Formats: sequence, structure tokens, C-alpha cells
Amino acid sequence: MSERKREATEAGSVRRKVLAWFVLVALLVATGAVFGWWRMHGEMRVRADAGAARAVDLVRAQLAAANRVYGDKANAAVGVLRNAALASGPASLGPEVELGERRVPELRFGARVVNGTHDLVDSTVELLGGTATLFVKAGDDFVRVSTNVK
Repeated sequence: MSERKREATEAGSVRRKVLAWFVLVALLVATGAVFGWWRMHGEMRVRADAGAARAVDLVRAQLAAANRVYGDKANAAVGVLRNAALASGPASLGPEVELGERRVPELRFGARVVNGTHDLVDSTVELLGGTATLFVKAGDDFVRVSTNVK
């Protein structure tokens, strides 16, 4: 019986050693998997952040270019409208006139009255597109006296 006992003890010892090795290998595999996932996750985050930063920079550059183009176009349109208006003479205000439900000063360029006429703004829009408006100041308000805004 002592022989059987010794064999059982050795078999139990072998089982424990095999189990310990199995647990150790499983822990090493799990640790490797966790470490690999952590490294992969970090690399994916770095690449995603870099891609997002490039996309944001590209959008900013496109918006800046569009702003320059449309800003230049708007400035050109203002220059065209100013030159077309001043071709008739210097700007001046005349007596107050009815415009809709308001009384506003009459806007003139030389002898040309522009309140309620649209030839200046329409010619500017035909050349450059968009919309154009001429305003006069009436009290604290700016009132459109000539516009092609619908």
C-alpha cells in the first residue's frame, strides 16, 4: 500500500506540476494578448489622431482659400459698385422722402437719385454675381434704398 500511496502522491505531484505549467503558460499567453492589444490600440489611436489632424488642417486650408477668393470677389464688387456710382458724381444726401413706411434721406450720386432704382446694383450683380445693396442712415438704422436682394 505504501507503494500505491507513493505512486498516488507522485501522480498528484505531476498533476500539480502540469497544472502549474498550464496556468503559467495561460497567464503568459493572456499577458501577451493584453500587451499586444494595448500596443495595437495605442498605435491605432496615434494614427487616427494624425489622420484627424491632417483632415482638420486640410479643411482649414480650404476654408481659408475660399475666404480669400470670396473676400477678394466681394471687395472687387464693392469697388465696381463704388466706381459705377461715383461715375455720376459725388455721393450726397437730399431731402427726406418716403420709402415704404419710413422717411429716409434721398441718396444721390451727382444729380442721379438712387432711392428705389436698381440699375447700379443690377449692373454690379450682372458682372460679378451675388447681391448688392445701397443703404442710407436714418437715425440709428441703415435702410436699404436700392437692392437686388429678393
